[in-house]
Amino acid sequence: MKKIACLLIVVLAIAVPSSAYLINCDCPNELYVGEPLEISGTSNLPAGFTTDIVFYKGPRVIERKLFTIQDEGDWSASFDTKGLDEGVYKIEIEEKAQYIDHEYVLYEFGSGSDTLNVITIIDRSDEITITSPLIQGFSDTLRISGTMEENPNSAVKITVVGPSGPVFGPSFVATDTSGHFTVDVPVSETGSYEVTFADAEGLITTATFTVKGSTAPPTATPTSTPETTTFEATAEASRENPAFFAIDTRVGAVRITTSEGVDWVVEYVDEDGTLKKVNTQGRLNAEEIRLTAKGGTIHLKVYPVRFDDEETVTIYAENVESAMVAPDAASIFGDAPEATPTTQSPIPAVLPFLAVLLAGLMYFRR
Repeated sequence: MKKIACLLIVVLAIAVPSSAYLINCDCPNELYVGEPLEISGTSNLPAGFTTDIVFYKGPRVIERKLFTIQDEGDWSASFDTKGLDEGVYKIEIEEKAQYIDHEYVLYEFGSGSDTLNVITIIDRSDEITITSPLIQGFSDTLRISGTMEENPNSAVKITVVGPSGPVFGPSFVATDTSGHFTVDVPVSETGSYEVTFADAEGLITTATFTVKGSTAPPTATPTSTPETTTFEATAEASRENPAFFAIDTRVGAVRITTSEGVDWVVEYVDEDGTLKKVNTQGRLNAEEIRLTAKGGTIHLKVYPVRFDDEETVTIYAENVESAMVAPDAASIFGDAPEATPTTQSPIPAVLPFLAVLLAGLMYFRR
């Protein structure tokens, strides 16, 4: 064994010396967690030369990759930064000895080479709070909502890539006065959807949503699972006397719409007790609510935008157990239910006549 070790030392010692080579590295000084670390450069190393580039933090190697010098001296490499911690990282290119014509040739890098680079990786994931479920049932849409408290009355750029490729964006979605945003992305299959959130500064974070369920139409084979049925309920509604409804949901995606022809405002309290308001469609189209339910009860308050409107509103609910008019739900919205006056029974008009007749008979008997 010692003879083999000594022989290897001798071989390396007598390796044919070579001139120092230059290699430069175009590498970013900083980037955000989730952005790919793209590195490229040029070199006068011979085309086809291959060596290692190492991505590490402190003593821990994150990843090691090979790259090869091309005909024009170009080279490139890329590293994934998803899931990395914020901090300082390094990229280092290694020198390499190759066995050529029965000899080891060490390709040394000259002093002007970029072989070591320092990169700062910044984590912005705490700038956004995702409020929509990361696991949703299949319902033709994927709801993506969240809050950027430090970015109100602005926008967030969202990109969605599904199992078969891009399905949405990159598109800017507005944030309201609280920094809240919501977008319903049409989807046609189950699986994992990678959602990227960014702004003018660059990437904020990425999240993976999972759509579960079946995209196949229901079969005619009877099962114990109830099929999706649309329930409806109708009531009179005005600004002074809104209509109130209670909807018992099933687990999964629920869609609720109003009748058309009136500019309706829909307030609803979801299963978590959160009050939300919908008014986006005007008179010509129905207002719509889409949500992922847990099988609890949702309460609705519906009234027209115009104070002089007093109309009949019908609500239609899909994937629910029932939908009904519920005046008692007024208290849930902080509205005092309209008092029902106590009606006293009037004295029948015939009673005074009978009293007079009875008095007359008593008089003649005397």
